[in-house]
Amino acid sequence: MPARGCRASPDPGVVAVKVAYLGPEGTFTHEAALALAPEGADLVALADPTSIVRAVEEGECDAGVLNFENSVEGEVNASIDALVLEARHCVIAAERVLPVSFSLFRLPADDTPLRGIASHPFALAQCRRLVADHELRHCASTAEACAWLASTEERGWGALAAPHAGAPYELSAVAEGVEDEPGAVTRFVLVARAAPRAGGQPSRTAFAVRPARDRPGSLVRILQEFSLRHINLVSITSRPLKGALGEYFFFIECEGHLTDAVVRDAVVGVLELPMEVRFLGSFAEDGARPDRRAPAEERGLSPAVEEQAACAFAALTELLEAEEQ
Repeated sequence: MPARGCRASPDPGVVAVKVAYLGPEGTFTHEAALALAPEGADLVALADPTSIVRAVEEGECDAGVLNFENSVEGEVNASIDALVLEARHCVIAAERVLPVSFSLFRLPADDTPLRGIASHPFALAQCRRLVADHELRHCASTAEACAWLASTEERGWGALAAPHAGAPYELSAVAEGVEDEPGAVTRFVLVARAAPRAGGQPSRTAFAVRPARDRPGSLVRILQEFSLRHINLVSITSRPLKGALGEYFFFIECEGHLTDAVVRDAVVGVLELPMEVRFLGSFAEDGARPDRRAPAEERGLSPAVEEQAACAFAALTELLEAEEQ
């Protein structure tokens, strides 16, 4: 992993000049942008995931960095929603997994008892033991919490942020490593309007799928396209479409690249279903990600079980197609 302040070498598939990130400077997303952005890129601080995705979608920025998943709190719904609902051309082009640790900052001259803590909701959720019994203030980012603390006249408040985030605001770190789960990590993704070429390393592919109708068996039909080809699904999340009650889309992420024959076949299978499908990118896994893949000999099914699964899937498909007629 590049050291803080160093940027990764340019990805031949993603040529970025302006890269948006969740600001202000000093956030964990800023740190990820330093690692993901090509050398010489101009980093642009924006207020939220929607602003980042829109800037890339409309061509104001060449790429953007989103906080996407945390090992403690799970996927960042605001980032998934922005990518799926606010854009048509943005895809995930790269990922970076970074350790996250939090420090508690206070104003140097404030020695009153701590009564409130400001930070991003994910930061507050990862430091529940510390923030219990205190007033809470939600901020758009951890660095914004530091900026607010530095500008407020209220006393008795602190801010949770990355260990380096308090220095620009001349805040004092009164406690370090205050997270509930030491060793937590966050995954950040680089989004762009073009997907990188396959590089031969372990990869992931993401999709958004919306069933044409809310009916039993819709999710099973999607899953079977991957299961019968022994493709591991690493994430499946349902999110509301923000319209009528009960309308959802599925965010799906699997192992493998779209150029892999089995992944391509699975996608073709899903495309043939009565569903709207949007490709959200094929990208290389970060080498810092723990390898949790099952041994090759354990990934497939026995011939007998595979035959039973295929027969069950065929019967289910026949039943659902008969109901549609």
